[in-house]
Amino acid sequence: MEADLEANPFVEEADISVDLGGRMRIKVLQRSPVLHVFNNKGQSYYVSKNGFKIPRNEAYTARVIAANGNISESLTDSSFAKTKALNDLYHIALYCSKDKFWDAQIEQLYVDNYNDILLIPKVGNHTIVFGSAEGLEDKFTRLKEFYFKGLNNIGWNKYKSINVKYDNQIVAEKDGLFITPVDTAK
Repeated sequence: MEADLEANPFVEEADISVDLGGRMRIKVLQRSPVLHVFNNKGQSYYVSKNGFKIPRNEAYTARVIAANGNISESLTDSSFAKTKALNDLYHIALYCSKDKFWDAQIEQLYVDNYNDILLIPKVGNHTIVFGSAEGLEDKFTRLKEFYFKGLNNIGWNKYKSINVKYDNQIVAEKDGLFITPVDTAK
């Protein structure tokens, strides 16, 4: 019976036991989504905290980061995230879900035609060019520092894009012009 329950894509773990009084106890741990994927074939599914792909439930919509754009992987390709793009999206969404600030700030991930991941924030009219998930903790640290030391002082709508994909720098674009990179190592 446990195997039958665990075959359900919404169930992460099931434990069934019978006590001495003959009562059956069933414990079920539901999968928790961290990412809602809309692939380039028009399909949609979720990715759970452990990277397992979950079908969309018509009766329930999870409030998690949405991802779209150049994502070719479908729900049926594999049980877990398989391609680099989906793995990167999953790791970024998982990181954001564990951090209160980023969980509240990032609402969408977009994979462009160069396979760069763009982050769409809830506050500000800018796009964050993140690149890949490589060095994601450092990228989020630099970005948060730029937000608090820069954008808090000059305004959250000053730039149309903020690029953190390169090591030890942030490149912000304003009105089509590149701004001098900020050295966050200081």
